[in-house]
Amino acid sequence: MADLPRPRVAWISPQLNYLLASTRYRCYYPVLALRELEIESVFYKSSKEAIPHLKELDAIVFVKHLDRESLKLAGLAKDQGVKVLIDLCDNIVVANYPMAPDFHPALRLAGIGAFADAIVVPSPALAEALKPLLRSGVCFVVIPDQVETRESIAAAGRLQEQVAPSAERRPVTIVQRAARFIFHMARHPEDAMAILKRKISLVYRLIGMRLVTLSGASASQEGLNSSNVAGGGLVPAGVNTVPHVRPKSVLWFGNYGAPHSDFGMLALMLAAPALEAVCRDIPLELTVISNNKVPFDNAIAQIGVPTRYVDWSTDAVFEALKDADVCLLPFGIDAFSATKSANRAVLALEHGVPVVTTRLPSMEPLKGAVAFDDWEAGLRRFLGPLGATERTAATAAARPILAETYSSKAIGKAWATLIGNATTRPRPGYVETPFAGEIAVLLEAPESFELLLPLIDELRHRRDVLLRVLVTPHALAASTRAMIERRIVPYALEAKNILAGDDRILRSLDCLLTAGGYRRDPEGFAAFVTRIAEARGVRTFALEPGVDGSGVTARSLSSTNGSAMVLSAQTASGLIEELFDDPAQTRTSTRPPANPVCGSDGNVLDGQEMPLAN
Repeated sequence: MADLPRPRVAWISPQLNYLLASTRYRCYYPVLALRELEIESVFYKSSKEAIPHLKELDAIVFVKHLDRESLKLAGLAKDQGVKVLIDLCDNIVVANYPMAPDFHPALRLAGIGAFADAIVVPSPALAEALKPLLRSGVCFVVIPDQVETRESIAAAGRLQEQVAPSAERRPVTIVQRAARFIFHMARHPEDAMAILKRKISLVYRLIGMRLVTLSGASASQEGLNSSNVAGGGLVPAGVNTVPHVRPKSVLWFGNYGAPHSDFGMLALMLAAPALEAVCRDIPLELTVISNNKVPFDNAIAQIGVPTRYVDWSTDAVFEALKDADVCLLPFGIDAFSATKSANRAVLALEHGVPVVTTRLPSMEPLKGAVAFDDWEAGLRRFLGPLGATERTAATAAARPILAETYSSKAIGKAWATLIGNATTRPRPGYVETPFAGEIAVLLEAPESFELLLPLIDELRHRRDVLLRVLVTPHALAASTRAMIERRIVPYALEAKNILAGDDRILRSLDCLLTAGGYRRDPEGFAAFVTRIAEARGVRTFALEPGVDGSGVTARSLSSTNGSAMVLSAQTASGLIEELFDDPAQTRTSTRPPANPVCGSDGNVLDGQEMPLAN
């Protein structure tokens, strides 16, 4: 028997850039893990680009991407039996998330969620936050962010090289951005002008803030005595300053913050009293690695402990983890912060650094390996006289948790299970499809009734089949009495609509049975219906009497290997059993290479996203 093609998954994201954390954690790392399980992936930067390749796909994953075309793609995918998955790493529907008041993210999530087989999130708190927007029964699956290392980042970079030529990843030039804006203005002038006004206003505000910051910094600097500055921060009175004693290294790293949430660097202020209290007994230095020095200078450097700021880079984070004694990760309390993932804590633990953090729902799997909420007790535990022992115990406790929950193998297994599970979510607008699917019988000429009516009788008694009887205009009057006797409501096909491309009645079919009218009249109505069904990937069989005049033969019109599949049986019930026992019931279409693309159009949901964990 020929080998079945490997499952193929399409990942839809406008920001396929391995330097972005959400792309690595929620797209490239799952793809690399699935590759080990022989599950193939292709990439598209927009939903529109994926539509022509639906017949080649088994599943679609929207990665933090819900645009106008996504709803169309989700609906078409659902009609064609392609699994629809939505992966969200952040709570993008909080009121303050968009730069301008905008309910579109929530509305699009609700719309696409109606078609989704599952919504994948890194935190159970995010699932709870999104549930009120979706109809009851939607399936949420928690798949955490994978452990990250230098090696995993390098692998993500190599993957990007494989899926897109380097020319496609060049930064967008000013000329390109201007051309895009002009094109957008031609189509949506009001929206374009609103964007332009916001950008001009933002530039003025940033210039004004920078001038104020510079003048304030100059004034404050004059009042500082050089003797009380150490490592960029103030040394409070009473701090142990014994020379030649290396201070304990407390590390915080991540995105400095964003206008829509209290997550970020300033959450360190929650732990400021604990830092000051511990520093009076244990010399320490707070290192902050981030992407904005202004809030550091204006707030964090004012905490009464020695502080040091380092500009963000992946190398800076990995180098700092080599020397850190403890990683301090307080989070804010708003609706966005509460749903954040555990990726920074996991990253620190993977590199042997214990963690003191907020007890977020995403952190619960790390219970026993991290210290929660009591900042002073946690810092003293890992920095005090027994600190070395406690650090060793914490990282040892973390190792099996990281392997079982956050490793590449665990992430790949979770995604493979999700992709392989049978679709259970009914199509919106249809009754729930039984296990064996939706099967249509096309009555297109009275002379075919003798062959097809026994099949209809067999199918209408099966509980695992949703039967549709399609009747052409030529056969409608002739079949009326037969339908009344069987208590079947036929679907009357209208030639005008079908020939104009109206394929609505065929969109949800899994299988179509006809009596071969396409042979008698290849340009006729029945042949046209058959071709539409084949184009939509519907398994289509033409029935005819057996070669010796007895029984029935079904010839597949949608071959998978260049030759038609032929099923034969003596009775209608026998043919139906052959049909359902056929292993080709499942999608096994030949998969020509898709057109993987990579790049970013600059239209990201969160302009504050960091290159590493945030």
